[in-house]
Amino acid sequence: MFSVRPARLAAPLTAGSEVPSLADLGLGWLEAEVTRWQLVRTQSWFFEVAAIFAAGRDRWGEVGLLFGSTAEGVLMAATSEVEITLLREHINQNAGTGGSPGAWLGLRFFAESQGQMTLSAGQRFANMLARSLMADPSYPWPVLGAPALKKPALAQAFPPFSDERQHWLTMWDLPDLLTIAKRSPHQSLRSMAESLSDLRASKSWKDLEDQRGKDFHRAREESPVVSRGERRSAWVGDTLNVGPPADADLARAQEDVGGIAATSRAALEELGRHMAPFRENFLRSMSDVSGGTIGYEDDRLKITPS
Repeated sequence: MFSVRPARLAAPLTAGSEVPSLADLGLGWLEAEVTRWQLVRTQSWFFEVAAIFAAGRDRWGEVGLLFGSTAEGVLMAATSEVEITLLREHINQNAGTGGSPGAWLGLRFFAESQGQMTLSAGQRFANMLARSLMADPSYPWPVLGAPALKKPALAQAFPPFSDERQHWLTMWDLPDLLTIAKRSPHQSLRSMAESLSDLRASKSWKDLEDQRGKDFHRAREESPVVSRGERRSAWVGDTLNVGPPADADLARAQEDVGGIAATSRAALEELGRHMAPFRENFLRSMSDVSGGTIGYEDDRLKITPS
């Protein structure tokens, strides 16, 4: 078999079958936290009223919108687990008839997509942290004689809603953000930075970054559901050693494609565990930066002018 052309990537549904919920898949807690992030976004229009008492214009409002976009990305990553589960069930049901090569390709697609959406959400964490720091008019709390930042653009607050590439960060910019956060007088902002640092240092996140490196920047080998070439030299010394391509190996698909799915799921859960403390510390930061004028209780923003 040299090619698999699935008619569709989603799992086929048989009569009477039910689509599992995120709660069924052990992700109900993540869905609940995503909802809390979306609630922050729904109130972001009111952040601008709050900013009158403390932050610059559009600072907190922009962060609120990023709460919504990040929540949507995490929700799509989590919902990919539904398709992964249904495809895995389909594969298992057809194991006695030679398996289902097309289903393996669909499973890989959703597993890789889940990983990409999870990584994308992680990058937005970095941008939300930067903009939360910049909400304080005293940013970046310069220290005389301190080493220059690796990213010069961080030396001053970004314009709100900028689309300039230099104003959008990745996890690679985290060391600069940690340096700036440590200068901040606000524990809430330092805690946001520490949470993001812990996420990036986790094994599951490193595994996902490594998987993306293989798939996005390097070879991304074909799935073992087709007869394919192998990434090895055809020469042994001065002797040409050419043989037929490796046979399709559905057993190896479980290891390779199943491994990608496990890596993406683990990183998604790791990200999810950091969402609540990140959100809570952002809300505390509004109170800290405003000197207590702004509070957040019972999922509602409260303003107490001094």
